[in-house]
Amino acid sequence: MAMGIGLRSYEYFEAGRGPLTNERLQAFALATDSDYFALALGASLSSPTLAFECADNKFIMAFVSELQAFEAELAGGVSTLEATAIFSAFGAAFRELAGHARSRAEAAPPLHDPIVMDGGPHHAPLTPRQIECLAWARDGKSSGDIGLILGISARTVDGHVAEACARLEVRTRVQAVAMATQLGYLEPSTP
Repeated sequence: MAMGIGLRSYEYFEAGRGPLTNERLQAFALATDSDYFALALGASLSSPTLAFECADNKFIMAFVSELQAFEAELAGGVSTLEATAIFSAFGAAFRELAGHARSRAEAAPPLHDPIVMDGGPHHAPLTPRQIECLAWARDGKSSGDIGLILGISARTVDGHVAEACARLEVRTRVQAVAMATQLGYLEPSTP
């Protein structure tokens, strides 16, 4: 295993059990090409969602990198900044990023026509990783098999499938595959 620990220890680590050390976080970030700083901050804030959301864009890593460059440029002058100026600058930067994120979300074409289930609101679109997991599940692969194919743990696969089920408003993996196929996320399986 890329982290230098056994599969069971890895699964415990990924589930948030067992020792959560900087060394393990760094090894996990390296093995999964994820944002180490988001993992560390997510762990300290008890927010695994933060690490998941930053896995691809390395948001916290970019923030820390810019912070390091800022600190080096000021060469000890950070202490001269007033708290109100810091809050104001960060607030403006994060509002700009939020606007950028909203614009990208609005510009993204829907993956399917929205549907209404039981008179309720339409479900959220699936992520590419959720679709990938469901495609392998459609082909009869177990979570362990899918994990090996995708280079992630079975527990992570189960998480993607569970989130897909929630978004599709179904209860089981079989129902999720059927709904994803009906909505055009997946091609029907061939016998």
